[in-house]
Amino acid sequence: MIKGFSDFFSEGKADSALSAYAKKSGGVDKEDMLAIADMIKKRTPTKELAQIIRAMDTDPRDGVLQVIQKNDKRLYNDLVKNMR
Repeated sequence: MIKGFSDFFSEGKADSALSAYAKKSGGVDKEDMLAIADMIKKRTPTKELAQIIRAMDTDPRDGVLQVIQKNDKRLYNDLVKNMR
């Protein structure tokens, strides 16, 4: 697990958890993470969302997926399926 992500796991929605992480620790990937959180909130099709996440650098991509996995398992499973 990437250090620092555990602070942002919640029983809430993945978009709010991802947004909170991005604002606090997003660094150079902050804007990308906030855009993904916004897309989740707007219910962007999973296939499109998977393409955008797949194009990210490895560390931020893995972090985004960890936050989504802990907060919305169904969305996570759909994303992983569409990333193959």
